[in-house]
Amino acid sequence: MHASSRLVEETDPGFAIALFPLNVDATTTLVERLLDGQEAGADVSRAQEVVEKAIALNAGHARLQSLKAEILLREGDRSGAADGFERALRLSRTESVALQRTIAWSIEAEEVVGALENIDVLLRRHPWKIRDLGSIFAAIVTTPEGYRELRRRLLVGPPWAAAVFRQIAADPPSLAAGASLLTDLHKEGAPVGDWGLSTIVQALIREGRPMEAYNLFLATQSAEEAALAGYVHDAGFQGTPSNKPFDWQIRSRSGHTVERLPHPSFASAKSGLLIQFNGTPVKDMQASQVLALPPGLYDLSATLTAANAKLPKGLYWSLRCLSSSREFARLSIAEGSYRDETVSAAFEVTALDCPLQIVSIHTAVIAESWKDRYLGSVVVQRLQIRKSAS
Repeated sequence: MHASSRLVEETDPGFAIALFPLNVDATTTLVERLLDGQEAGADVSRAQEVVEKAIALNAGHARLQSLKAEILLREGDRSGAADGFERALRLSRTESVALQRTIAWSIEAEEVVGALENIDVLLRRHPWKIRDLGSIFAAIVTTPEGYRELRRRLLVGPPWAAAVFRQIAADPPSLAAGASLLTDLHKEGAPVGDWGLSTIVQALIREGRPMEAYNLFLATQSAEEAALAGYVHDAGFQGTPSNKPFDWQIRSRSGHTVERLPHPSFASAKSGLLIQFNGTPVKDMQASQVLALPPGLYDLSATLTAANAKLPKGLYWSLRCLSSSREFARLSIAEGSYRDETVSAAFEVTALDCPLQIVSIHTAVIAESWKDRYLGSVVVQRLQIRKSAS
């Protein structure tokens, strides 16, 4: 009878209960439909009758106690509902409906510590429930007590940490608090990870706050990352890949691979960026970095090594304004085989309306043609920008 009841608990919960009265899932489905007016003759009194019968058979089930409390809340008895949800949580600390109601009331009463304690329980047991909490973290982080308590809990790296920064990134008024939180967590050695940082940095850039974004990147660097700082971060491609904004964004695409050295093909080279072509047309490439250059005169230079490079439509580094795509400088990479050759170009950043720039590698291929097959390999040993002496 239990198995038969489970088969129809979604399609006909009333019949499922008749087959097996202890089927709590069927009871839950039926009561929710009655409360939402989805059943014929639906009303609160009928829902209450169904729940009371189920509780008489299984008084120790937390979900049933939550259903009873929900009905009391619908009837306007908030005090009785609060007692009911508390009873449900005594029976099961992870009962989701009781937790969600209790969280909402704690936030309403500005009891941040209790709210975050219950959020921690809820999201550890039911991580998908994050979508039911709205923008709760964005609201919490902007209050002094909420900020302190959220920082304390994030120090231990809870599994819901990513949700915190995802919510903050979606709420522009809380971005400053989110940036400050990341900085504090970094100082205390918390396991925030690149994803949380990238989420807030990208949100700040989208909101037209580029220097806040860049300062956050600088403030959350490790000692190893800080040693690679410059107008181009990690100019020699020596660091650990992070894919954070203001660091290298590197990805292979069809027809070529882009990866950091060392590599078996270039055993003598300990660092650099290796680009290997596979004998196909190459239209789109992915090796770029967002920069924050103040107005001034600069030199862009690249140190290159190539082996049998055939580049029919060219290969070049381009430095452009991120917002307008206006090009400041271009470095063309020669075909053939050579070692440790340097190319450079002088440029000037004058526009105050271009706080961020992007340096990236390209081909001039517009429409892919097998007449234009790229072959061989190129190693970018260093790509750097220096202030011009003149």
